[in-house]
Amino acid sequence: MIEESALNFNDGKVIADQKKTVGALYSFSFDTREEVDEFCAKAKANGGRFYTNKFNQEQAADFMHTLEVEDPDGYILEPLCMDISKFPGA
Repeated sequence: MIEESALNFNDGKVIADQKKTVGALYSFSFDTREEVDEFCAKAKANGGRFYTNKFNQEQAADFMHTLEVEDPDGYILEPLCMDISKFPGA
């Protein structure tokens, strides 16, 4: 017998309206800064937008290049590249 909760999509939780709240942030790595910038340019050309995360820019500018991308549905993507050799203490 299947439990009743298994019959409810998402176990009855409210699905976030991505245009009003951030339900998740999807971060993924590229090999170069140019690949990050190219991804962001493609996102913008296809109806998305991108912006600089001030925290990341101030805290990780020496070893990480990252931008925030918002797709047309409101989902937040964070493409990045890191040079671990420049990481403080490495």
